[in-house]
Amino acid sequence: MERDSFENILFVGGQSEHSRAIEAALDGASYRFVRARSWTEALRCLLREEIAVILIDVQMSGMNGGEAADHMKSHSSLEHIPVVFISGTADAGGFATGCSLGAIDFFMKPIIPKELKPRIQGLICLHDARKKGARWSLSA
Repeated sequence: MERDSFENILFVGGQSEHSRAIEAALDGASYRFVRARSWTEALRCLLREEIAVILIDVQMSGMNGGEAADHMKSHSSLEHIPVVFISGTADAGGFATGCSLGAIDFFMKPIIPKELKPRIQGLICLHDARKKGARWSLSA
């Protein structure tokens, strides 16, 4: 996908080795990777910069990913941003909970680059379409 500008991807979570692995998986794409260790820090980033996709580590300290997504969706200016949960445990209930809180996708650790990159590119295309005013519907 050719791009003229960079899109910001926000990773919310405390473990830097996971954020570095995700950043490496997306290497070569036209993205700017932004890190936040807490929900408070993430909110500052979200209010300061345009973010195309948010990746939330479900097991971050201080607040779990579900709580963070729930807080984010309570801000009308942020509710349109696609949220992707990242978890270290295979929990179908966690995926269902994430979806009920507005997550659009779910990844297991360790991240597999060949799975992550195309799915993030799809979410970036959705973000681009929204910026251009296109309407998208997930219903048939």
